[in-house]
Amino acid sequence: MDSITIYPRGKIYITYLVFKYIFLVGLGILFTYGIFPVSWMSIILICGDFVVLVFLILQTYEVIRYKMIIYDNKVRLFANRDLFFVRHKDLDIKFSGIKTMQFKLGINLGVGLVSAIVLFYDEKRMKYLNTMWFSRKQVDRIMALIKENADKINE
Repeated sequence: MDSITIYPRGKIYITYLVFKYIFLVGLGILFTYGIFPVSWMSIILICGDFVVLVFLILQTYEVIRYKMIIYDNKVRLFANRDLFFVRHKDLDIKFSGIKTMQFKLGINLGVGLVSAIVLFYDEKRMKYLNTMWFSRKQVDRIMALIKENADKINE
């Protein structure tokens, strides 16, 4: 197996993106069709359209880029970014030394809803894979692939 690429398809993620795109397109329409009697306001509206277009392009880039790739010896989760906000940077997690693995789903008072695969290496060391935007079916598949590859390496 060379690598398996998994793009997020969770219901929350898709709904979130649809609303974000509707908001940005609506903002662009507001800037385009905003009517002001002063001519210099049209320059501001055109600049607003340009800014909204840049946001749409950046958001589309992040949607295309965000994925998880599972290799034979490691898993790579690309950065989860939003406009002006980074949830996590690119993560490379190696399979060697993994003792156990758990799926955690719950509510954290500081963060909100949390969905993560926790990989335990020993009593003191653990790593998290944020699976918030992945569907439950995808999370089950990811965990099965991690277990299969980690068992091969850690035999």
